[in-house]
Amino acid sequence: MKERAYWMARVCSQAKHPQQLWRLLNTLMGASEKNNLPRNCPSAQEFADFFEAMVAEVRKATGNSGVSTELQPATEVFDHFETYISTEVNAVITRAPTKSCEIDPIPTDVLKKFLFELLPYITDMCNSSLQQGSFSLSQRHVIIRPRLKKPGSDPSEVQNYRPVFNLTFVFKVVRVRIACVECSKPQKAFFSSNIFAARA
Repeated sequence: MKERAYWMARVCSQAKHPQQLWRLLNTLMGASEKNNLPRNCPSAQEFADFFEAMVAEVRKATGNSGVSTELQPATEVFDHFETYISTEVNAVITRAPTKSCEIDPIPTDVLKKFLFELLPYITDMCNSSLQQGSFSLSQRHVIIRPRLKKPGSDPSEVQNYRPVFNLTFVFKVVRVRIACVECSKPQKAFFSSNIFAARA
């Protein structure tokens, strides 16, 4: 009921704005134009076979190769991540673009609207992942969509596509923390903005 009321309110709020209304309806129906594939694109099985073959070729080519590097052995042990405090999580979420994908438990704009109430739980979820060194099972989902590498490429040829990954919003909040380990302030700002720049 709450989800239905939310979407009804969103639709009614755009009643006088046809362009925004249609964009909202496309999102609701999962029919966003940017997610549409050409009619003559390869099948899902063809995509899977192609990318699995690529991975197999890389493993075959590098599996028996000796390790060669000019770098000195590391002297530091990277065995833990610094955890978040709630104000840091609040800052990351507040600055992030209000974008969502189908695997987010709730739309990002709703999360931001009720961030005060949800913040303790989100902080605990992020810190649990950082402390355990693994992400919670409930968030280990990804949507993989094929995208043409170049406009105008033959859409029937599977090698003309690249995979694009859509991750959950909370996953990206955790990833900001990992990316910012030992970073300077300008670097932290760069990583934070670019991790949320796209859904991939």
